[in-house]
Amino acid sequence: MPAGEGMVNVQLLVINCSNRNIPCTVGEIGEIYVRSDGLAEGYLDTEATAEKFGLIGPESCHWKGIHDQMYHSGDLGWYLFDECIECTGHTDDQVKIHSFRIELGEIDTLMSQHLLMCKNVTPVRRDKDKEKILVSYFVPLQTSNRSTPTLTM
Repeated sequence: MPAGEGMVNVQLLVINCSNRNIPCTVGEIGEIYVRSDGLAEGYLDTEATAEKFGLIGPESCHWKGIHDQMYHSGDLGWYLFDECIECTGHTDDQVKIHSFRIELGEIDTLMSQHLLMCKNVTPVRRDKDKEKILVSYFVPLQTSNRSTPTLTM
């Protein structure tokens, strides 16, 4: 999905995933950061602010003052040859369905705590109308009892 390029006074950057001091080159996948003096100063949660906001890498040497912020978008992307950015995915298991942000890992963690659950996974699929839906697949624990156990959550 093309992300384009930054607007006036907004810079989109693709930073190396393993070393935040190195910007990515054309075609190299990295984490997308937004840099601007118009970004919020952070969240109410100070831990979330520390994780998502701040100046990093080679760009930090050009710091322009207290309102010059960088925001870690949580998206992966790469530079195209025309210096635009294309988004290729996310850095975590978070998905957006009907404007709700959902952590797939949290669903899997909760399901795996059920006593009769052996393995499980929750991917995003599309229904007959091409709408995103969550579907959980699971493997129940094998029991010595011949009756099929019921899984209720």
